[in-house]
Amino acid sequence: MPRDTSNSHATGNKRRRRLGNTISFVGLPAHGGHCRRLLDHGKSEYWQRRKRRDAGRRLIRVGGHRTFERRGWDRWAASAGASQILGGAGGASGTAGSSGACYTDLGAKGASTSNISGGPGVASVLSYMVDSGNETTFGHRRIVLSNELGPIGLGSAGKGGSSCMQNIGGTGKATKAWQAWPPPGPFPIQAYSDVYKRSLDDTGWSIQSKGIDLSAAQVTVTSGGQAQAVKVEQLTGNYGNNKAIRIVPSGWKAAAGSNYAVNVSGIATPISYEIQLIDCK
Repeated sequence: MPRDTSNSHATGNKRRRRLGNTISFVGLPAHGGHCRRLLDHGKSEYWQRRKRRDAGRRLIRVGGHRTFERRGWDRWAASAGASQILGGAGGASGTAGSSGACYTDLGAKGASTSNISGGPGVASVLSYMVDSGNETTFGHRRIVLSNELGPIGLGSAGKGGSSCMQNIGGTGKATKAWQAWPPPGPFPIQAYSDVYKRSLDDTGWSIQSKGIDLSAAQVTVTSGGQAQAVKVEQLTGNYGNNKAIRIVPSGWKAAAGSNYAVNVSGIATPISYEIQLIDCK
C-alpha cells in the first residue's frame, strides 16, 4: 500500500540515453549481474506501462503527464531502483530492507513514495485501478486519478517480477472538480477487470474530490430505467484526494452494452454522469 508522504527527489548527475523503444539508464546503482538483469528486463515494459497509465487518465479527461522532465528522470531512476529491490527480494512488500542483495538508497526512496506490485509493470496498472485488497482506501487508484499526479516514474524488474509506479508527491495542476472510476462516457469492459480476473463489481466504483464534501453523499445508479442496488461507503486516508466514496454493486454485475446513470445527492454540489460500458474487442 502506498504511504501518504511527500516525495524526496533523487539527486546526482546520471548519464542517460534512449535506444529505440527502450530506455537505458547508465550509472543506476546495482549490485551484480542479477540486479542489472532484473532492471534490463523491465526497460521494454516502461513504454507499455506509460501508455496504459496515460490511457486511463485520458478516460477521465485529466490528461497524461510528460515523464521526461528533469524530475521525471529522477523519479524513473527511483522507481527502477525500487523494482530492483523488490525483484531481488522475490516480491513486493511495504518496506525496502537494507540487507537485500539489490538494495540502494535511491530505490528505497522510490519504494516509499510509490504504488508497488509483486507483478509485472504493465499488468499492474489495471490492478492498481481495481485495487483489490484495499477496499477501505483505494489508495493506489486515488493517487493515479488525482489532479496532482505527475511527473511519475515507472520501473519493472524480472520476467513476471515486481514493479513500481513512483507517483506520490506529484506536482500536477489539473483542475477536475471530481474524478470517478469508472469515469463518465465510454469505458472499455476490458478495463473493468485486471489480468487476475478481479473486477470492479467486487471491489467497487469510486468518486473522489478535493473540494466537494462527500461525507453525506447518497448515490443512485440506474440502467435502462431500472434502479440498481448499491452500497456506499466512505473511503479513508488522504490518498490523492481526502474526500472519496466507494460504490459497490449489490446483487448485479455490470455488462458491456449497458449504460449506467450515476446520481449523487446530499452534497453541496450534486454530481450526475453516465457510464457507457463498451466492448473494444
